[in-house]
Amino acid sequence: MRISRRTTLLGAAAVAASWAAPSARADAKLFNLVDDDTRGALGERDLLESGISEDHLRSAMADFIFPDNADDGKPYGIDVSHHTKNVPWADLHAVKCQYVYVKASQASRGVDERFVEHWKNATSIANVPVGAYHFLCPRIPGEDQAKFFLSRVVQVDGVADGNLQPVVDLEWDTYGPDFKRVVSGYDKKKRPIYKDYWLDEKPSDIVAVVQGFVDQLRAQVGSHIVPRIYTNRTWWHSVLGDKVRFNDCKIWISDYRKASFDSQQPQSVVGHEYDLWQFSETGRIRASKGPLVGPFDCNKLSRGALSDLIISQ
Repeated sequence: MRISRRTTLLGAAAVAASWAAPSARADAKLFNLVDDDTRGALGERDLLESGISEDHLRSAMADFIFPDNADDGKPYGIDVSHHTKNVPWADLHAVKCQYVYVKASQASRGVDERFVEHWKNATSIANVPVGAYHFLCPRIPGEDQAKFFLSRVVQVDGVADGNLQPVVDLEWDTYGPDFKRVVSGYDKKKRPIYKDYWLDEKPSDIVAVVQGFVDQLRAQVGSHIVPRIYTNRTWWHSVLGDKVRFNDCKIWISDYRKASFDSQQPQSVVGHEYDLWQFSETGRIRASKGPLVGPFDCNKLSRGALSDLIISQ
């Protein structure tokens, strides 16, 4: 069954029920995400694990201001979650922020309580294209996670024509399937380093989860769906290596390195085409009233036009 913007409230509810993951049907209690990792924190982990010292972390990262730096004709946007505060929705168009991604779900029962709020603000106030993303987890079949994701985004017709292609976030998972952190060590400042649950899995098992998620999306929504996999080079090559390939996907690469931003050449993964690039977690917006607002995760559609990112049958 496919969703269109003409879906009635009753129809949407019926579709949500049909798309619910098995665990969601079985009275599994939803988990409200509170202290899940921000994309910014994981982006910093990318730099640290690639050898950049914490003392030099900030100077090694790119900074960005809307609209001052959005001046090369490429489509720029932001992504938001429950962690994101004070978005100047009414100013997004004026500051050249052309699209927004919103976190919807995690694993098979993790929900971002601000998903619907952010989505409605982006569509009704900012009037920009919007898309949803799911944070993938090991040990849960990708098919079940896709069904859970669809059961959340159907609330806003999130995979209808005119919205952005859906995204699956694949990187360090310190929450795991049961949302429990495990300390695996400590850094030089004696702060805990949390276990990445993907390290318990074989690369072939990880591929099966990701491909299961992607295949389920395309099976239930349509072959016009071309999901993006959000990831970073450090995690990908240390966990998956350089020979893994996913069908029917493009890469949304995370790389906060100032050197990459200066050269406009992010460190991507081998064997996949990327189009989206998240290049900063410290972006700010020069809103119409008051001082600079931020920080925000900033993204650039480096390859192709914005229309290439929009769902269209």
